Amino acid sequence: RVGLHVASYAHLLMEGDEVLGRTVTVPVTWSVEDDLPARGWDAAIESAVEVLLSIAPARCTCALEVTLHRHTKGRGLGGEVLKLLREDAAARSLEGVVVPVRPTGKSSDPRQPMEDYLAGLRAEGRTDPWLGVHESLGGEVAGVAELSMTISATFESWKSWTGTDPDEVDGAEMTVDGGRAPVLLDRGNRTGTYVEANVWCKHRLSPPAVSVPEPVGAEIDLRDQTDAGTGDSTATAEIDLRDRTGGAPTEAEADLRDFDSV
Repeated sequence: RVGLHVASYAHLLMEGDEVLGRTVTVPVTWSVEDDLPARGWDAAIESAVEVLLSIAPARCTCALEVTLHRHTKGRGLGGEVLKLLREDAAARSLEGVVVPVRPTGKSSDPRQPMEDYLAGLRAEGRTDPWLGVHESLGGEVAGVAELSMTISATFESWKSWTGTDPDEVDGAEMTVDGGRAPVLLDRGNRTGTYVEANVWCKHRLSPPAVSVPEPVGAEIDLRDQTDAGTGDSTATAEIDLRDRTGGAPTEAEADLRDFDSV
């Protein structure tokens, strides 16, 4: 039931028959004015269940995933996706969109604390590229979710997922490709635990003049517009980018390894 409910909040980015990316949001009980929880991504799942069980009403959507194919880099699709997520939240008459952002530059030094990473950028008068996209669209950085995403698994699972064998790594931690934090290794129990900090970003919305019905099972074709997770595919909106982004890529199918999740 949870999966079927959340499927109406999922979008596929299509160019012809090719999947360029996907997004997954969930409804959450938090106000855009609230202090957002340190457990970020994980807390959003729990809040979404409260909405599903009618314990509390949804006030915002929370973006859990924005994944784009690597060959789309430089095409500005990240900004397009954020605009669509804002429009979707407005159509549901919600206050806004909150995002536990995974800063793209953080993967270059996964052992550096997130607060230190952000402070270093500020001292240099710079911002993280993905955070910068959020800010350019009116997003407000609202603190660090220190315990946003926690994954604990056996050494065998980590090897299967990453290709790196924890038994062959010296020390008490290992890094993984694209990780924003190291995996902490418990050799006695043969488990690894990954705890990733994210950066909360709030996108406040003005109340919509007209409430638009929830877009379940619709195809969103952007050809006539000028603004620049897994669920049942029948309840997933498709975003057609064919006439917004140029010719179709030559690849017919993409390997999941070619996608970057931000």
